[in-house]
Amino acid sequence: MKRIRFTLRSISAWPNHVFEDLPATKLSIISRYGYTSFLGILCCFSIVAQTTYMMKNMGKLGFIDLGQTCLNILMCLVYIQRTSLPIQTGYQAGIKEFASKFHLIYYKNKTDYSAKINKKVTKYCEIAVIVQHVQIYMVSFMYNLAPLYSNFNAGMFSSDKPINSTYVHSVSYVLPFDYNNEIGYIIVCLYNFYVSYNLATLFSGHDHLVCVFVFHIWGHLKIFEHDLNYFPRPSLAVKAKAVPLRYTKQESKEVAKKLKEMIEYYVMIKDNRRTVLILLQIVQQSLALKACNMVPVGIVKASFSYFLMLRTFASK
Repeated sequence: MKRIRFTLRSISAWPNHVFEDLPATKLSIISRYGYTSFLGILCCFSIVAQTTYMMKNMGKLGFIDLGQTCLNILMCLVYIQRTSLPIQTGYQAGIKEFASKFHLIYYKNKTDYSAKINKKVTKYCEIAVIVQHVQIYMVSFMYNLAPLYSNFNAGMFSSDKPINSTYVHSVSYVLPFDYNNEIGYIIVCLYNFYVSYNLATLFSGHDHLVCVFVFHIWGHLKIFEHDLNYFPRPSLAVKAKAVPLRYTKQESKEVAKKLKEMIEYYVMIKDNRRTVLILLQIVQQSLALKACNMVPVGIVKASFSYFLMLRTFASK
């Protein structure tokens, strides 16, 4: 979570203000969304500059260069949409709910099995986040490495440059100044590295959250399934095999309390699923369990009597 928070903070995609109880001021909106707005405006500027470059050189660009320019413009359009996500209240509430309530660290002391699942999920999340961070940094570097090598191979960094040669950039623009010189090349190259990191982080940063959310939902389901499998059974007196199993009065109270806790736990699992739905914007399949991997077991059955029982427990 520290790695994810650090990475998302670098592009102002982590809602710090929802975790802080600070008084609202006139400058609060600027401190919260100022950098996000700046990135959005910067991306709009890049789209205009790239589109102008493409239209100006439509008959000169080769198929590969034209395709790369179109791809860059399309990625910028997606980037603008993604920059609006941290401003949405649903996104902010989802992250706060997960970080302050749903994370398995709050359940690791519940049972030994919960501690075991928390350790396993933490390991899975650690591996996934490390892999995705490597992807972010590799994308930022590799995307700009090819034009850098082309310029070096063409002798653009030597004292005796080829006549009528131009620098190659990972992203080309039409700018109000000539950047086909050493200073202009350095400025545009550094800018391309900066926007490449922003794009890679914004595309993969939310994937970090989705992976972590999914792993923790899986962990909660495993705990829930374990609780169902080891739900308290009725006690059976000696030589009473023919008598139907029944809970004693004391056991009934304990079972009712346990059942209510499990229903509330199930409802909670269905909620932060809604958080993943907000991030993915797709329909999720319903939660389902199978007893002994054979018989489907639903928490809320269609039968009227079972529905009344659940409603009674939920209202207490």
